This record gives sequence, structure tokens and C-alpha cells, in this order.
Amino acid sequence: MSAFSPEATRRLKIDYPRLRRVNPRLIVANLIAFDNKEPWRDKPGFDSVVQAMGGVMSLTGEAGGPPARVGYHVGDQTAGLYLATAILAALIGRERTGRGQRLEVSLLDCQVAYLTMLAQNYLQSGEVPGPRGNRNPLVPPVGAYRTSDGKWVMITVTAEKFWHGLCRALGHPEWSADPRFATARARLVHADTLYALCEDAFGKFTQAEVLARLDREEVPAGPVQRVDEVLAHPLTRSRQMLVRVKHPRGGELSLLGSPMKVSDVPRPRVTAPPSLGQDTEKILRGLLGYSGRRIKALWDAGVTRPAATRG
Repeated sequence: MSAFSPEATRRLKIDYPRLRRVNPRLIVANLIAFDNKEPWRDKPGFDSVVQAMGGVMSLTGEAGGPPARVGYHVGDQTAGLYLATAILAALIGRERTGRGQRLEVSLLDCQVAYLTMLAQNYLQSGEVPGPRGNRNPLVPPVGAYRTSDGKWVMITVTAEKFWHGLCRALGHPEWSADPRFATARARLVHADTLYALCEDAFGKFTQAEVLARLDREEVPAGPVQRVDEVLAHPLTRSRQMLVRVKHPRGGELSLLGSPMKVSDVPRPRVTAPPSLGQDTEKILRGLLGYSGRRIKALWDAGVTRPAATRG
């Protein structure tokens, strides 16, 4: 697996045709920025660039405002997930056919794939989507609302039962029978009026008060949290999404846990990240069966080095 450009793999003599001749069962996974052909082949690409080129920044932010990037590395992370999925599929394929193959995932392709229904809606209607802030352009009054204590609450009202529950939670059961809001279509037509009414209603409660009312009515809702609030939340802790590990150089560290829960490993062992080269010899000996002489030859050739000599 590598993120080298096609030119770099050829220069290093680790391109797929060469590797396949050595071992036809080999699975070679390449993460690229744009394309493996000119003029994009060797163009450098980074997360923020593919967010821009993939349409993400045109959809993020408030209507009429400047383009805005997503606040975390969505381009890099989605590409990693797609590549991991492709590798798993290739491993299953190799079990069936006995052959490896070359995999390629483009950062830009992943962002285009994530446009999903927005792209499909444009292809069918010709309407170009743009930023809508926290509003859902198809399902009002989905959105984030400011409460009386200056905090925010996000609601998702996508079914009639949730709509009626919202009306009761906000103290306005009469909205359910109002002809302007009685159906999903009517709410869409009168979306601006509905959003204004909801903003006013939410502003009469604290965040805790309105969340309690929404929970009683089983309306999908949650607080808009800062990162520190997320990491301190009891649910984050109970789900083992924050773990403590000991690092030989850094001492005790807090790390994010894994979102994947596996029944056979209820409490997976989490270790600190290895130092550079720490496991090289273990992998060469244990997984590849290299002898000490062969490993030393790699060291002498500068292919790899003992962990102790690394900075």
C-alpha cells in the first residue's frame, strides 16, 4: 500500500507490473490524488484541494457566504475507508481465484462519490445545489436552533410523528393543524415562515430544557457540542472512544478508541503508536521469514535500518 505517484513507483521500481512478475498473488493498493494519467498524474493533491474540487466547499456554509471547508480531513479519511474496503474485497477475491490485483483509489473520486443524492438530484432536475447552512432544503424544519442560554440544538424531523412531537415539545400543538404546515409539502412551501417560528420557539428554552422536552416526545435531537464536550461526554467514555495508553517516550497518552466493536474482542488491547522502525525486524522475521543475514543485507543496502539507529 502506498500513496506514491505513478511516476514515483516507476522510479523506485515498485510499480505493479514489476511486482506482479515477482508475486502474482500480491495485492497492491495505491492512493492517488486525481488520476494516473496526464495531465493529472503527478499533480499534488491535499485534503483541502479535493474538498474544493469535489464540490464539498460549494455546499458548506451559509447561503450567500464564501466557500467553506469541512472542519476535519474528510477527503483523506473517506479515501482511507474506501481503500481499506477495496483491500478487504481483494483479499476475498484472492481466496477465490488465487490471484492478486492492483487497487486504485483517488481522493477526488471519493469526494464525488460522497455527493450522492445531491449529485443525483442535479442530474435529474438540473438544479445546482448550494450552501444552505444548517437547513435541510427538502425537509424543513430540520436544522440547528439557538437556545436562550446561547447554546444550540440540532433536530431532524423527517416523519409526521416527529413533526407532531416537535409541535408539542415547543408548546405549539396548534401548528400541527395549521394548513401551512399540515403536510410535508406544505411545510416545504412555507419553509421560511416555519423556520422563523421555530427559531423564536427554541429561543424561549435553555438547551437542557428543550432537549428534555424533545426527548419526551421522541423527536430526534441532540446538542451541538464542541470537541472538548464530545470527549467529556459519558457516552463517549462508555463506548470506549477515549483510551489511555503508555508510550515509552511520551509517557501516558489519551487516544481515540475504535468505533468498530467486535463480539469476540469485547475489550481490544490498545497500544501506543510504535516508534519509526520499531517493528521492522519483527515483520521481516515473523511474517516474511527473512534470516538475520538477509535482514542485515537490507540494512547495508540502505533499504531499511535497525530501529535503534532511527531518530
